[in-house]
Amino acid sequence: PDERLDFQEFFSMTAAVAKREELIERVEADFLIFANNSDAKAEGCDIKHPTNEPAMTKEGIMKTFASVKGEMLSAHIAEEMLFDADFCNHGYLKIDEFVRFVSIVHRRVDIAPD
Repeated sequence: PDERLDFQEFFSMTAAVAKREELIERVEADFLIFANNSDAKAEGCDIKHPTNEPAMTKEGIMKTFASVKGEMLSAHIAEEMLFDADFCNHGYLKIDEFVRFVSIVHRRVDIAPD
């Protein structure tokens, strides 16, 4: 059996990697929009080791939603959105949490049956 990749397999693999990298870049750019409206800095999961990274907060979600959609988003809905993606349970999102959450959701959407 030939264990080498054929061109189509190689092309599919490189296209998938490029697509993932493009998605991550878009997600990071979107995160910064929310974080810039949050006026907060992340402290990391371990409070003893502050990171001073941009952070997405409930307030940032609400401000961004209002500026993009022209509508108010309730604090309860914004809190629910944070809760779903806040893997460290600290009440805000760091960029790595946001990318991880969107990647998980994106993967589930990609593999969901029609």
